[in-house]
Amino acid sequence: MAQALQAQPKLSIKERDRRYARIRADLKERGVDCAVVASSNLFYLSNGISGERFGLLPTQELPMTVVLNGRHLADIPASVVIESQDWIEDVRGANDASPLIERIQELKLEQGSIGIADRRLPLDIYQQLQKAFPSARLVDVSDIFINIRSTKSDDEVALIEQANRVFDAGIVRMHERVRPGMTGQEAIQEGIIGMWAAGGDLESTIGFNFGAVPKQNPVLGD
Repeated sequence: MAQALQAQPKLSIKERDRRYARIRADLKERGVDCAVVASSNLFYLSNGISGERFGLLPTQELPMTVVLNGRHLADIPASVVIESQDWIEDVRGANDASPLIERIQELKLEQGSIGIADRRLPLDIYQQLQKAFPSARLVDVSDIFINIRSTKSDDEVALIEQANRVFDAGIVRMHERVRPGMTGQEAIQEGIIGMWAAGGDLESTIGFNFGAVPKQNPVLGD
């Protein structure tokens, strides 16, 4: 299995740089100095770091900043997280907008144009930015991310195809092993084991709705 896992596609630094370059070009064209990201847009730019909450991508070619939940850096230095992956060089911990504010000040963008990439950015974070930078312009740049993410690179397509294979393997194992009388936990575990065996990572999961009538569920539907 170790050999199979090593052969799985992964997103490279080249793919990261492609994403950053395209987003930065659009931000620059719109006159935006940086973009604050969260949720799936943050994952898109960080490649996923455990505990990540927010991020800030400068329009200039400078390192992106990722803010982790404070407890993730309670017992280890940020350098440990930085060395564990190769996409992000600047990791900070907090449960509020203070690292974002600090980074914007470092970039001297207090009176600049700050892009908000997520319309569902927590209100308290938005208000903290607004209060910290009353002379700045907070603008919606969510459409930039939507447009760019709708076009997939070869690396992304390969990873999506692998994810589909991993998910299908989980469904096959559930079909083979799950029977009436098993608990929901046991059913889910069988699916996750199937995905792991097919090369899924440790965060691989599967959704399973229980009920008398199958509703958009490939296991029950089959």
